[in-house]
Amino acid sequence: MEAEVMKVKRLILIGSTILLALAFAAPSSVLAAEKVIEIKAATWHPVPHRLTEDAFKLYGKEIEKRTNGRVKFKWFLGGSLVKASNSYEGLRTGLVDWVVLGTFTTMNKFPITEGLGLPFVVDSARHAAAVGWEMYKTIPEMQEEYSQIKLLGVCSTAIMNLALKKGPPPENLKDMKGLKVAAITGPSIEMLKLLGAAPRFIKPMDSYVSLQRGVVDGGLWPDAPLRSYRLIEYTKYYTRAGFIVGPMGYGMNMDKWKQLPPDIQKVFEDLSESAGCLAGTTLTNESKWVVDALKKRGDTFYDVTPEEKAKWVKKVEPMYGKWIEKLNAKGWNGQAIFDKMMAISERLRNSPCQSSDWWGRSGVK
Repeated sequence: MEAEVMKVKRLILIGSTILLALAFAAPSSVLAAEKVIEIKAATWHPVPHRLTEDAFKLYGKEIEKRTNGRVKFKWFLGGSLVKASNSYEGLRTGLVDWVVLGTFTTMNKFPITEGLGLPFVVDSARHAAAVGWEMYKTIPEMQEEYSQIKLLGVCSTAIMNLALKKGPPPENLKDMKGLKVAAITGPSIEMLKLLGAAPRFIKPMDSYVSLQRGVVDGGLWPDAPLRSYRLIEYTKYYTRAGFIVGPMGYGMNMDKWKQLPPDIQKVFEDLSESAGCLAGTTLTNESKWVVDALKKRGDTFYDVTPEEKAKWVKKVEPMYGKWIEKLNAKGWNGQAIFDKMMAISERLRNSPCQSSDWWGRSGVK
């Protein structure tokens, strides 16, 4: 009898152990699912924009891949959650976890980064990405600008050039005089005034209508989105001088960043430089494709000569001086920072950044 009782007790013990194991096994899968870190990511670029699929979402997929699915991006595209102008505040306050910063719309918050968006500092979006990241790594004052968020990459708009409805395209400063030119950033407006044009501030989404209604003769727009914004329905004449870019960046909310395990933080940081380069390369290639297609269409292009461009650079020098004074007023050595930025730009001019294997078949080289 006693043996039977002991046998029953053993069976009960074994059964309890099995049940306990099963009880822990089921929740473990639930816990595994709960450990997936969702990143609420947003961009204000149009959904069909080349950057959306070939840069931003590709970057998100690579993060997910390198973290073995422990991170998952939830995308809010086309300005559905934040616009360029409130991207920084949306990030800082936690409305979004990760965002494409419309830095060029909030320049007062990023005075050092503003230098990247001065006229004729960089030649392309790819060049800008390399210069911007090197500036961030080597200029402590620029690092201070991002103390309230985690900066995870620097990029820019495509290089902006003149696109006009009627020809001929301007070849010199005399030809620029009085042209009604749409501009989408403050520095662009200031530059155009110094070059003799009559700029009009036009929001990017209003550019098409401004051309259609004849409010402007043309605009200073990035080459890449001329097609996606349908501006090529009206533009036929182009002056290319590599005028200016609008700085942008990849950023994460600081609280969200601090919650990430160190190994996941490393994945993000390992991709920072190449992610900016991916965006820059995507836009640089798109710009070339758009220009090539317009040339085949029969549109007229004029590349400003180096001699003439030197005159244009001379005309905008007051903007450089104003920027230096702005930095001086903050207690920084503005001239030293300007000189360092220009030295970085010159050093990286012919070798801006390198392609990375993780870009895969994204349409960039």
